[in-house]
Amino acid sequence: MAESYERPLGDILALQSDVGRAIADQIPIKLAPLEQARLARTPQINPEAYEAYLRGRYLWNQRAKQALEKSLRYFEKAVEKDPDFALGYTGLADSYSVLASTAYSFSPMEAFSKGAMAARKALQLDETLAEAHASLAQSFFYALDWLAAEKELKRSIELNPSYATARHWYALYFTVRGRFSEALAEANCACALDPLSVIINRDLGIIYYYARQPDRAIEQYQKTMELDPNFALLHQGLGRAYLEKGIRADAISEIQKAVRLSRSSSAMLATLAHAYAVTGKPQEARKILRDLRARSRRSYVSPTSIAVIFVGLSDKENALEWLEKACQQRDPGLHTLKVHPIFDSLRSEPRFQDLVRRMNFPD
Repeated sequence: MAESYERPLGDILALQSDVGRAIADQIPIKLAPLEQARLARTPQINPEAYEAYLRGRYLWNQRAKQALEKSLRYFEKAVEKDPDFALGYTGLADSYSVLASTAYSFSPMEAFSKGAMAARKALQLDETLAEAHASLAQSFFYALDWLAAEKELKRSIELNPSYATARHWYALYFTVRGRFSEALAEANCACALDPLSVIINRDLGIIYYYARQPDRAIEQYQKTMELDPNFALLHQGLGRAYLEKGIRADAISEIQKAVRLSRSSSAMLATLAHAYAVTGKPQEARKILRDLRARSRRSYVSPTSIAVIFVGLSDKENALEWLEKACQQRDPGLHTLKVHPIFDSLRSEPRFQDLVRRMNFPD
């Protein structure tokens, strides 16, 4: 039997809960206590705050620098309109963490500090909010407290097993530890929950890449290209996978697209410089290196990005020096130190092994 439901816009969450309870009443399932509690919580929210939050999330999911910066403004507007709107603070936290992780706009220390404060504010307002626990996990990633991050991600998934972002980040947690079977299981789950998310689909490809399965990575990247052919991170990943396969011309072409689409972000330029270096174009690589070092005097450039160029130039001494700087700054680029193929030439170096040890990865 069909039912209709009407509520004022400010009661949108209450409307969602009414529909959820109605569905649960009509199908033969038993809701867990956590799910029952979640349906029962129906706070009224400011319609303008909720609209700003939705716009922020739409932009945040794009993962481009300009979109992320704009998402921050929408999330700030959301909490300005409703200072008790917990979801708005999770949006702020997630925008800061992604801006830092992608080497956009903010130094990691500044961004993750602001992100942690926003996540804790969200939890103060609603400690049963799955999004807030996932947001807080990102600050523990930065602090290299991997077990605390896992605890928060598990709690997020316990509160809402259908929250795709928590599954996505749990997959990345397993990835940095080198536990690829678990990473792929979570990533595939995240893709099933949100099949149109470009970043989740892209990161399934990068997990295959880190797992030394470049063919599967290429297949996943090409599939994801149907969702958004102008996604810079996707072309970067595809270029690296081609490089791993020795398909040099296509690798360079894809990474050049990533540079153009990202408006010459430092991370993409570093990837291109590395590709030039390993394909016999060291002069082009060194030019980008000079440009990025000059840029770093004006704005933040990830030390890991500089190190990657020196790796391509087979300059181990400078590569290790810049990785040490990255470690001192807790650069998120080091999170994949244990698994990234780009660092394979350094793995026998005692200084590199010491860096891996200092990342505090659990056994």
